[in-house]
Amino acid sequence: PSWQSLRVQNNQPSKGHVELYLKDDEVKVVWNQSYASGGFTQVHSQMNQLVQNWVSEKYPHISGGLLELFGGQGNLSNKLNYDRRLCVDLYQSTKEDQLNFNLYQDQALDVFSKLSQDKFETIFVDPPRSGFKQLSDWVNRFQPKNLLYMSCNPITQINDIRPLLSDYFISDVILVDFFPSTFHFESIVAMQQKM
Repeated sequence: PSWQSLRVQNNQPSKGHVELYLKDDEVKVVWNQSYASGGFTQVHSQMNQLVQNWVSEKYPHISGGLLELFGGQGNLSNKLNYDRRLCVDLYQSTKEDQLNFNLYQDQALDVFSKLSQDKFETIFVDPPRSGFKQLSDWVNRFQPKNLLYMSCNPITQINDIRPLLSDYFISDVILVDFFPSTFHFESIVAMQQKM
């Protein structure tokens, strides 16, 4: 479908926040809802494919459980070979290995721990620009061997991972230019637990 085929219908506002989602070859128009109300997606599909390929090469097989926080529909882990995965995000999902859960709510870690008794050897995190200040609490609770943090804001990313550097070392850092000709980029930091 082309964008020219979209028209504002009589019952839709002519001003406000609009999001377009391409799902199953149909364009869905959402007006004046919360940001990414249809589920967060990366907008530069070719660069996102490069990220997914890099993650697949870095983690050819994940045993011991994978927890993907702010995972949307599992963008970072869908193509991986894993024994067990739980993908957590605020947005509704009907997939069996995805949990609709607000990671910013008070006592989120305690509530989550009651919902899932699983252990996770690997944690992926891809939070909004505001970061995930509670990351060290989650890492301390689950003690993963591997941690991957993707961020569109390197300042909040650095602030979130700094408390972990006594127990984890950084094995890889890559920058991905999702928005060419702008100052925005995604940074990915892969960390491993010190032995």
